[in-house]
Amino acid sequence: MLRKLRNLARKVRKNKVQLDGYQNRDLVDLVLFKNLTLRSVTNIKNLDIQSIKTIAAVGMAIGGKSKINVLDFGGGAGHHQFIARTIFKDADFDWTVVETESMCKAAQSKITDQGLEFTSSLGNLTDSKFFDLIFSNSAIQYTENPIEELRRLLGFKFNIFFITRIPLTFDEKSVTYNQESMLSQNGPGLPPENFRDRRVKYLINIESKENFERLLNENLEHWTSVEEGAWDPNRFGNEVGTFSYIGIGKKHFNPH
Repeated sequence: MLRKLRNLARKVRKNKVQLDGYQNRDLVDLVLFKNLTLRSVTNIKNLDIQSIKTIAAVGMAIGGKSKINVLDFGGGAGHHQFIARTIFKDADFDWTVVETESMCKAAQSKITDQGLEFTSSLGNLTDSKFFDLIFSNSAIQYTENPIEELRRLLGFKFNIFFITRIPLTFDEKSVTYNQESMLSQNGPGLPPENFRDRRVKYLINIESKENFERLLNENLEHWTSVEEGAWDPNRFGNEVGTFSYIGIGKKHFNPH
C-alpha cells in the first residue's frame, strides 16, 4: 500500500498543467491518492461535516437491516462507502458509484473493496433495481443537464433520497459558468507532501429551485430541505443558495 501511495504521489506532484473538468487524469490521480491514503488509516479520529452527512444518510437508510443497497451519484473513488463501512461495521453494503469514465477506470484498477462497484452512467443500471439509499454530495450540478440526471435518479425504486450541497437559483432562470477552485480541494483529505497546488476550472450548471423541487414533488412521498447559505456569494450575492434535500420515495418498499 505504501509503495502505491508514493508512486501515485510522485505522479500527482510532477504534472504542472492547468486542467479543466472532472475527466482530467491529474484530478483523478489526486482523488485516487487521497482515497488510498484514507484507506490506509485503520482508525478515523476526526470526521468532517461531509462525512457526517454520509453517516446520517446511511443511518436513515439502514434501519436495522444487515445489508443495504446504495446508489452514490458522483461519489469519487468510493470514500463515502469507506466511511459508511467504517462506522457501520456489522452492515453489508452493495454500493454503486456513478462517476466519470476516467474516475471509474482508475478506481476499479486500485480499489477493490467488497461490495463496491463503479459505473460511468445511470443508463448502465436497470430501472427495476432497488436502492435503500440514493445519495449524492455536490455532484449533479457538474453534469450537462442536472434536471435530466435528477429525473433519472428519481426514476429508480428507493426508500431514502439524500442529496446535498446543491446550488439553486431563487428565480426561474438557470445559470451556467466556469467555476474556479484549487485542485487540492478535490477529494477527501490532504494532497501529497510537496504538492504544487493551482487553480482549476469546471463547467457548472445551476438549475432553478422551482424546477428542482417540482421534480421532487412529483417523485417523492415526503421531502424536506435545509438551506446552507449562499453559493459563491462574491459572484451571485444571495441570488443562488446551497441546499440539501432528504426525502422518501413514492416507490419505496422493503425487499429484505
